[in-house]
Amino acid sequence: MPVQAPQAGYVHSLGYWRTHNTYADVPALREPWPIVEDSRMCDMTFFEIVTTPTEGCAWRILAQQYIVAILNALNGADVPPDVYQAMSDAQQLLWSCPVPVEDREYAISIAEILTAYNEGLLGPPPYPD
Repeated sequence: MPVQAPQAGYVHSLGYWRTHNTYADVPALREPWPIVEDSRMCDMTFFEIVTTPTEGCAWRILAQQYIVAILNALNGADVPPDVYQAMSDAQQLLWSCPVPVEDREYAISIAEILTAYNEGLLGPPPYPD
């Protein structure tokens, strides 16, 4: 069965966007993101951020979930007000490169909201497999 492009109105998890992109090894999974994968933040491309292990780094944890939330929103998924606020808060923290040590727990709490959104636990449902 062929792989389908991301479906509007649904969210897709970090794992989906890691495997479905312009650089996918499997040709059937080569689906360009609704933003350019080579967009940059803090000397890394969005693609590198999404596919690099976080290793407990608050900046990477937050950056991954922030980018995935943007991808889901640009793909047509509704963004509830609390998720929109979390995205706005994340953006302010992320551009400081890295997250200041005193803001680590705050960054992780924002990432948790974005993770819930990206996994379909807060807002639109996940795309049914």
